[in-house]
Amino acid sequence: MNPRPPRSHRGTKPPNEAIKINVDAAVFDSVAEALKEGIMWTSNNNVTRAVFETDCASLVNRLKSRKEDLSIFGFQLKEIFKLFESFIDVKIE
Repeated sequence: MNPRPPRSHRGTKPPNEAIKINVDAAVFDSVAEALKEGIMWTSNNNVTRAVFETDCASLVNRLKSRKEDLSIFGFQLKEIFKLFESFIDVKIE
């Protein structure tokens, strides 16, 4: 059995005056925790415009929907939403 060749991924440039943070992990909980760390890092470094990118579609969809999440991860999502408030412009992709 031959492994599949790596996919070619070409990132997109963030908008002017914004910083882009890519967050990846193997498990949803770890991705959410890594995202919180990235948000706190940008906040501590006075970044007010940011694009956060991850390949965890579940996390992106939950954050974009802004619905109350009653799952075990709901508390983490609430923390992330609260941290997003410190930005002038923030996007999750």
